[in-house]
Amino acid sequence: MNISIVIPAKNEEDNISQCLKALKSQISEFNEIIVVDNGSTDNTVSIAKLYTDKVYVKPKFSLSELRNYGARKSSGKVIAFLDADCIVSEKWICQIQKTLEDVEIGCTGSTPVAPQNGSWVEAVWSSFRTRRKRKCYTSWINSSNFIVRRDYFFCVGGFNDEVKTCEDVDICMRLNKICKILFDPSINVVHLGEPKTVKQFLLKEIWRGKGTVSGVISHGFVLSELKSLILPVYYLFSALGLVIALFAFGYKYIFAYLALCLFPAFIFAVWMTANTKKINYFFGYLILFLVYASARTIALFAR
Repeated sequence: MNISIVIPAKNEEDNISQCLKALKSQISEFNEIIVVDNGSTDNTVSIAKLYTDKVYVKPKFSLSELRNYGARKSSGKVIAFLDADCIVSEKWICQIQKTLEDVEIGCTGSTPVAPQNGSWVEAVWSSFRTRRKRKCYTSWINSSNFIVRRDYFFCVGGFNDEVKTCEDVDICMRLNKICKILFDPSINVVHLGEPKTVKQFLLKEIWRGKGTVSGVISHGFVLSELKSLILPVYYLFSALGLVIALFAFGYKYIFAYLALCLFPAFIFAVWMTANTKKINYFFGYLILFLVYASARTIALFAR
């Protein structure tokens, strides 16, 4: 089973050597590494050329366009999309081959984990994102560790060039219509580029949130995405309600507003603490949920 690994990159000199070194130790003559650079101003390109001769520079491409270009340059029957700041596990390629022995599975991968020496923001959010520990069919795989059969990828038209963020959700909604998608935690990678501070986390979720509506327009409404749309609307109307209440009643209902904001976050923190058994993460879950909700609400206006 020949696999083409496509890696989009921009100014990743601090990480890409670790990414490619981990891959190189597993690459055989049946596999290839393709790096598509987005116009780096550091040493990303020169480092990439130490590990593969398939390095292309496309400075004005979007992230989706970078991945699609790499896919068109690939020859493998399987295309594995990997971010330049991710480090694959020792048997990553072997696990991909093993999983795809099941011909019914068209797409697989898993959510990247945070590095063990990461910040509390990385640790807490990673424990939420990686809470699934077993193989299961799913509706979505993260694009930083996204493996798909070539035929299926091109059948749905690849990533949508018009969707700037959440392009992984968009393509998976289209893939779901023609094949099975398997979440497989044995195909695991470590993500060095997770947000390390609350500010970084806020900015990243604002950026990702901008693509939610675009994705729905691209692939059509899917029920599993409803929560991503309801949450920012909930907090938007809560904020509007606060403004109206302040003008109409003064500070009389300020605590009611705070309760409206904290209730979903509190439920989320309790649920995650019960699932992970990490009591010390409770306030972390509470804080990051509120930041996440705020970011996705801001994204509605930013878009």
